[in-house]
Amino acid sequence: MQASRIPCRRTGFGLVALAAAITLATPAAHAEVTQLRISGSGYKYIGSEYALTAEVSGESADLPVHFTGNGEFLGVAVPGPDGTAIVYWKPVHAIDYTVIAQQGESTWSIEVEVRRPQPDSPGSAGGSNRGRPPSGSSAGSSGSSK
Repeated sequence: MQASRIPCRRTGFGLVALAAAITLATPAAHAEVTQLRISGSGYKYIGSEYALTAEVSGESADLPVHFTGNGEFLGVAVPGPDGTAIVYWKPVHAIDYTVIAQQGESTWSIEVEVRRPQPDSPGSAGGSNRGRPPSGSSAGSSGSSK
């Protein structure tokens, strides 16, 4: 009786090995995130909107791309014919984010530093003072008399 058990065990082991070999030989659908970028340059600011763009390639490049920031869902997009998936994001915290684009098992990440917007200081060259004289200056004003 034991002689009949041994061939069954060997046959069972052989079938498992054959199934594993077939599974490994079957090509899997391949998708790969090849790049992730954020619009704008330099620091990012709370409340401003930024485009997160993931570039994807591979046989399954039309699968959705999921975007997260520090583990929180930011959005999902299906890549267009050009292989790019875009979501728009407005950061709400002044912290460093690890933003990840994931398609299937492929991921790409970037570090994004988000800051609080700084109020423009009098006489600054940028921001909302652009094109206007500094506070307290009468240069360019008309019709004012004190």
